[in-house]
Amino acid sequence: MIIMIKKLPLFAATLALLALVAWSSCTKTTPFGNDLLEDQLADYSFTDTLSMRCTVLQDDTAVVTMDASTAEYLLCGELNDPIFGKAKADVYTLFQLSVFNPDFDPATTKYDSVVMYLRYDVDGVYGDTLQPQTLRVHRLTETLNVSDDVTYKSNQKLAYDPTPIGEVANFLPRPTDRDSLFSVTTRAPYLRIRLSDAFGQELYGMDSLSLTQDSLFWAKIKGLHIETSASTNPGAMLAFDLDNEEYSRIRLYYHKDTVPKVFDYFFNGSRKFVNFQHDYSNTPAGQAINQDASQTGYIQGMTGVRMKVEFPHASKLENIAVNAAELVFSTAVDPGANANFLPAEQIFATYDNTDSTEVFVPDVIYALGTGVQTDFSRFGGAPVKKTLNGVDYYEYRMNLSEHFQDIVDDKTGLERNRAIYLTVYPNIRSVMRSVINGPQNPTRPMKLELKYTRIKG
Repeated sequence: MIIMIKKLPLFAATLALLALVAWSSCTKTTPFGNDLLEDQLADYSFTDTLSMRCTVLQDDTAVVTMDASTAEYLLCGELNDPIFGKAKADVYTLFQLSVFNPDFDPATTKYDSVVMYLRYDVDGVYGDTLQPQTLRVHRLTETLNVSDDVTYKSNQKLAYDPTPIGEVANFLPRPTDRDSLFSVTTRAPYLRIRLSDAFGQELYGMDSLSLTQDSLFWAKIKGLHIETSASTNPGAMLAFDLDNEEYSRIRLYYHKDTVPKVFDYFFNGSRKFVNFQHDYSNTPAGQAINQDASQTGYIQGMTGVRMKVEFPHASKLENIAVNAAELVFSTAVDPGANANFLPAEQIFATYDNTDSTEVFVPDVIYALGTGVQTDFSRFGGAPVKKTLNGVDYYEYRMNLSEHFQDIVDDKTGLERNRAIYLTVYPNIRSVMRSVINGPQNPTRPMKLELKYTRIKG
């Protein structure tokens, strides 16, 4: 069973605001002002037969997945998809003392146990949660650097001790089961992992100097590696909100004389990042990489596959004002589709900027506006379920009016200026995927619905 993503992360709104400033400084006429051209415009025309060329690409760009305390959740899991192959996400994280100089006086206190608690975030879970998984926690042997000058990306790994300090074998993820933990007034889904007593004793017996500063503490601990593996296929991609201090922590249990005591270590505020891995070997998506996708295309989150869509003959549409350009495409017949692999809930479009960086098409920026919440509704890119001749499918629609006008007006002849890229959003928070029909598929082909007006020369 899968619960689809319902929230979009706040960082995207900040990105959108910065991009909007740059976009709004441009003085080029946009199609949103076509009504002001008055008698220079002739009657509206419409076409949905514009040529397109599609290619499936491996999104091998390593994205920054490092967070201090800003992540809504971190992906952690293993998913074996019959169409897209194996996707895996591992978490690397530090943790810190709740207060310095805890009362671990060996003369009056005694260690009991240590437990890790992880708060599920249902919005990031994807796959089959009714099949067992195994979660393991390892000690890092390579220090997780806390310097602001060091940036960790999704293709990076750190060395760790292969012997786990904690393991929950063959458990069934329960990301929607809400339960109380430390407070009877709140309930939420979480996972409990008993950690080894050897690790607990190390925390409890740490020298007093190392308990006076985070940097000294981290020099001894180095950090943790958290991974899950699927006991049976297809597995699931889980998601944990490590920054939720109510439910995510490491708690050390001890007693003073005969009185039970606890001491907490928190992940919130500590450096952390996620490593992404994809294996497309012998899969339909893998065989399509770098191939023509005129019939069928593949899109997946994390650093999975995406689609390049080119409009090779758009520049021949001279002297037109684009009134509306909407890219329309639908999900293909997907033998792997079921309740565990619902289509990506949000797809967005980017293009290559002049400095070879990839940015949102201006229609995305226009849709996001300056609001704090990320809202793609004016751009589109969300699936709408439809039924035709008894067959269910999902349709996506994207507003590309502003960007397509730029493509039409481009006179450079550069291929990159006639292409967009379709990607799952938010890719660092989602492994969702879609199999879609290409522009030459005989069943519901991809098309650009273009409404335009010829400008009298």
